[in-house]
Amino acid sequence: MTLARRVLKPLANRLPSGVTLQDATQDACLLILTLASQTDRCPPQVAFEAWIVRRARGDLQDQYARKYGDAMAHVLPGAPTERLTYPSAPDERLDFNAAVEELPETWRDTIRLHLAGATQKEISLTIGVSQPYVSQILKKARARLKERLKG
Repeated sequence: MTLARRVLKPLANRLPSGVTLQDATQDACLLILTLASQTDRCPPQVAFEAWIVRRARGDLQDQYARKYGDAMAHVLPGAPTERLTYPSAPDERLDFNAAVEELPETWRDTIRLHLAGATQKEISLTIGVSQPYVSQILKKARARLKERLKG
């Protein structure tokens, strides 16, 4: 199975309206090509192919969530029920995205993977930290985002 198909398989039936499977495949291929140059970011204990599929899937969901709202929020099976979701108003989404961009890189990656529906264990394997540390990052990042978005 190609990498693009592996990225899209769990998402194929839940694409936002207006996004064809062909468009999603092209978007996935572009993300895979972008991530292929980032081999140094893959944790040593994780297979590069698995890392690139998870990252591309999360980035694709993030891209569609920003563009189409919360349509991609609950795609992956077994995703945690308590998690941050994208605000619905365009101005609020811009504020949310800006707040996420202000977070440290590891926190940003953790939040994006969490929003994509990855478990804490999957996140820990993807970014190369322990699961308890992922839990701490999520707690601190939520607090910082809430503080930042309140004004």
